[in-house]
Amino acid sequence: MNFANFDIYFLHLFKYLTDALFYFRFSELYDHLDRYYQISAPEADLFGNVDAIGLKMAYDKIDDENPKLSDVLKLYYERPDSENIPVKPTPEYYTFSNRWLIVCQFLNMITINGNTITWLPGAPNSTWSQGSVETHDPQHYFSFENKACLVEKMKNFILFWLNRIIYPTDTGLCMIWRKDPKENIITAFDKAAIAYPGSKTESSIFRTLVEYVLNNHLLPYLKTSLTNEQVGKQVV
Repeated sequence: MNFANFDIYFLHLFKYLTDALFYFRFSELYDHLDRYYQISAPEADLFGNVDAIGLKMAYDKIDDENPKLSDVLKLYYERPDSENIPVKPTPEYYTFSNRWLIVCQFLNMITINGNTITWLPGAPNSTWSQGSVETHDPQHYFSFENKACLVEKMKNFILFWLNRIIYPTDTGLCMIWRKDPKENIITAFDKAAIAYPGSKTESSIFRTLVEYVLNNHLLPYLKTSLTNEQVGKQVV
């Protein structure tokens, strides 16, 4: 799941960085990040990614070994004729009226206790905030145990597509031979280190950029959408 087409967003940003390589001032970096995000990550794009997760929940809910796509769509979008579709006890949430709760639960960003939803990114000592990449099982690519895993996956996704678009032949051969891409300007950029705003610790430039967009755009949007959706629950 590539939230809001991060790949396209960073592709444009990377082109800007390379075009302005010799006179670019890093003090301007985050202004450009904010501008590119607004251009490349429209709300409609987010809905496409989020509803894909919701449709998977609806698929899992149907009590049929081979659910029909039409039934999945009816169930998720709460069509009146979906009442006759046989369902399983779980998952508990599987309709578009809970789309933001579903995606936040999928990303392990919340816990639910009755009418109280705890927003884990706002809890500094939570497992979601403090977990490391090492806790992730690489066999479960689409699971997101914590923030570190999400950032790492988004960074790797961006690097793959930048290499795929700019170096299509090399990337294709590496995929066939199952080898790591050779050193190029993209991987060199990934090794460059900058400090996240307010932090003294330097990190990979792409990881730092992903974390900036996550903290300043995606997480606030998800929390606001979740709060507005869950009228009968309290998000804390």
